Amino acid sequence: MKAFLTNMIEGLLLAPDRHTYWNFRHFGLAGDEFVCLGTNGKTISGLMLPGQPDQNGAILGTVLYCHPCDHNYQYYLPQISWLIPAGYNVVLFDYRGAGKSQGEMTLAGNVEDALSVMRYLRTRRDIDPERIVMFGQATGAEVALNAVNRDKRGVVALIVESLYSSHQNWLSNRFGPGVGYLCSAFLSKVLPEPQEVIRQVSLPLAIVVPDRDKTVSKKQAKELIEQAPKQREVWRAEGVGYLGVFVYPCVWRSRFLEFVQDALTRKVAFE
Repeated sequence: MKAFLTNMIEGLLLAPDRHTYWNFRHFGLAGDEFVCLGTNGKTISGLMLPGQPDQNGAILGTVLYCHPCDHNYQYYLPQISWLIPAGYNVVLFDYRGAGKSQGEMTLAGNVEDALSVMRYLRTRRDIDPERIVMFGQATGAEVALNAVNRDKRGVVALIVESLYSSHQNWLSNRFGPGVGYLCSAFLSKVLPEPQEVIRQVSLPLAIVVPDRDKTVSKKQAKELIEQAPKQREVWRAEGVGYLGVFVYPCVWRSRFLEFVQDALTRKVAFE
């Protein structure tokens, strides 16, 4: 019965599909569509978009993107494709049940899928496994946070956008306090609360807070930031709504690049 209720609640929050949205070729990009094996024995589909080399012919690093757990990765190409001309490989993937990935999507399964993709990237010769940046938005931010907490090998920085402080607050914001409290009691057994996990982050961390985000309240953002470690940065994108921070050229793209480059520089300095 508990498993049934948990699945039902997760079904309210996760909305994967297998529709066709943007194709990387629409952006004039080259890409390598890959398949790797998940911990559930089913396949995970993904896409590696090679970055444009700098003047020395070098790629700066690889950004592993965790999308918000609805639609599929094609839908989110505009959020991330701008990193390619900046010199970064971009890797997108679909959690189980989305796009061409097999299985049924769950919150815990999403983290397992992210970890599987991280392990897969370490086997590729065209990716430096010591220069990985994790970037997650909304529910994908929780996925990225948990994945890094469990395996941070080679990860130099973590960037999370529209991350809620707790499942109860997130659900209450969407469905009201009564439903939110009851539903969160089941989800708390699936994954730890983000405000608990974020305390353990030892990497350079950026928390992106869209000013007009209707999915995560200002109170939730404040609670999350208060629990974050000292090395975190907080980027408050004034006048911007949910998923509106990076979709167009703006100062926040420059901030993203500067933050990542600084993390990579510090990594080299300590090697």
